[in-house]
Amino acid sequence: AQRRTLRIEGKDHIITAHAGPWRLHDSPWRGDRTERDYYQFRCLRGAAFLCFRDRQDDSWYLQGRYD
Repeated sequence: AQRRTLRIEGKDHIITAHAGPWRLHDSPWRGDRTERDYYQFRCLRGAAFLCFRDRQDDSWYLQGRYD
């Protein structure tokens, strides 16, 4: 079985569980639209990460880390 990993701040973390996506989008009449998919990842050594993917530029961002 292939293990899925998450690379954050130059370190690989083995994913043991994940949840999401939770879709967030602003109203279309706003000039600074936000379109994101949020995910939570739990990793082998106990850390958990809240990340989101910006659907406009297809980039990933770290929102928070919980040890």
